[in-house]
Amino acid sequence: MKKQWSRTEYAFVMSFIFMLVCVAVAFFYGFLTGTDKVEAKYKTLLAEKNDPLNQAGAYDQTSLASYYHLAYLPYEDFRAVWFDNLNALESASSGKESSSLLEQIRKQAKSSFDRIGEGTMPEHSPLLNDAHTHLLKSLKLFSQEIAKYETDARSTDGSKLVVQMNKDAGLTEAKRFAMQAQEEYFAAILQWNMNAVPGMKHSELLKEKSISLKNWSLLSLNQKNMYLAKALAAAPLFTNYAPQDLTAQIDMLITEGHTDKMKLTNVQDAIDLLSATGAVRDDDFSRLKAKRYPNETLPLIPFFS
Repeated sequence: MKKQWSRTEYAFVMSFIFMLVCVAVAFFYGFLTGTDKVEAKYKTLLAEKNDPLNQAGAYDQTSLASYYHLAYLPYEDFRAVWFDNLNALESASSGKESSSLLEQIRKQAKSSFDRIGEGTMPEHSPLLNDAHTHLLKSLKLFSQEIAKYETDARSTDGSKLVVQMNKDAGLTEAKRFAMQAQEEYFAAILQWNMNAVPGMKHSELLKEKSISLKNWSLLSLNQKNMYLAKALAAAPLFTNYAPQDLTAQIDMLITEGHTDKMKLTNVQDAIDLLSATGAVRDDDFSRLKAKRYPNETLPLIPFFS
């Protein structure tokens, strides 16, 4: 005759079985969670490995220098003619002179477009590819829009033409494409810097809409240039100087105490002031480089030399 379990024995057995079930469930839950975490980790690592920004050679010295010579320089030739002729147009003495100045701008836009169109960027460098495309779009628009003003130039005062051109939607779009290309080029330069010097600090500050002047001083030169290129593109503010020239002027305002005297608190205040007063020149960086930026990590590009 079988002995019937007591309540205590029955409770002990059930508790033991329940404990085994809990251990098994906990084991499998931990196993599955760990597997998911490992899979997620390796997916992230694989994505980072395959990211064009992280691929070897995506933004190396050769790629950056190629873009400079094949795209940046031809566009600089156009930009120089644009600003020189626009200034001359303000004081043009005749309609014939005004028309000639606009014709020169249009022809330079076409010439720069053709030169840039002959070059190609590496497929594994998306930022440089996009910048190349945006420069071509910019020059095409400049050429098309300027042609519309050439006929009117013979019967319209030069200064009035400049006012009309500054309000022209097509020319504004052309400028926007140009500044977008500049932002992408300086983003590529910063990516080169980040690859060359892993663990760059304060990158999160670049996401801020307006960096305080205190935090501005924490950034490297390439970070500052990238931030300003982005700010100029957002405006858009079409300038006859490069981001590093604006950086040099902002840094000089800070170190010489002018920002305190003028009660400037953030970088946007400094941009607005320098832009309104025309204080930035296209040689400011090269003039101040040796004194202010002797230890910066810079790619071998002529405008940094």
